Amino acid sequence: MAKKPPKTEPPQSAEDKVIEQHRRIRGLLNQLDTTTDLRLMVPLLQELRILLDEHFEQEEAADGFPQMIADPAPHHARALEKLFEEHRTLLANLDDVIEKALFCLEGPLANVRRGVTSLCEQLRAHEETETELLTDTVYTDLGIGD
Repeated sequence: MAKKPPKTEPPQSAEDKVIEQHRRIRGLLNQLDTTTDLRLMVPLLQELRILLDEHFEQEEAADGFPQMIADPAPHHARALEKLFEEHRTLLANLDDVIEKALFCLEGPLANVRRGVTSLCEQLRAHEETETELLTDTVYTDLGIGD
C-alpha cells in the first residue's frame, strides 16, 4: 500500500507571517509582565530578541510593510519610516536590559545567592550542634533515655 505524501502547509503570506509574529510577541510580553524571577526572565528576553530580529526584518522587507502599507497608502510612508527607526531603538533597549539582567545574575544576584547558601549552611550546622548538645544532655548526662 502506497503511503500518502505528508501534507504540506501552503506558504504563509508576508501579512500572515507578521500577524503570527505579533501574536508570539504579545505572548512573550505577557510572560515577561508576570515573571519576577530574573533566571526565568533572561531566557524570555533572549527569545524575544531573536523573534524581534526576525519580525523587524520581515516588516522592513520589500514584500513586508513597504508593500502592504507604503505602496497602497504613500501618505503613511513617513510614519512607516519612523516605525522602522524605532526598531533600532527597541532592539538597543532590549540589548541593554538583557545585559543588565545578565550582570545582575552573574554579579549582585549571584553574590546574594552565595550569601543565602552560606547562611543556610551555617544555620543547619548551628541547629545540628544544638540538637547534638541537647540529645547528649538528655540521654547521657541526665540519663532520661535509659
